[in-house]
Amino acid sequence: MTQRKAAFTANAMSKLFTKLYKGAGIEGGTSHSGRRSLASSLIKKKANIYQVKEILRHSSIQSTSVYFSEDEDTLCDLLRS
Repeated sequence: MTQRKAAFTANAMSKLFTKLYKGAGIEGGTSHSGRRSLASSLIKKKANIYQVKEILRHSSIQSTSVYFSEDEDTLCDLLRS
């Protein structure tokens, strides 16, 4: 809720997160950064795609697959093993 007791809009929440990250000295942080960080952390801990899907509450496995394709370190580790 805002100070005026109104619900936050998506745009207002996005701006708030950007401001919070910037205040913490983290450049480029967005409202989605926390979810992306959680997904990356789970992947590094060897969680499978279905576990990550459930934790992030995605309705589609395709949404979750984006996080796996972005994690180059994990892909390289798989190729080396």
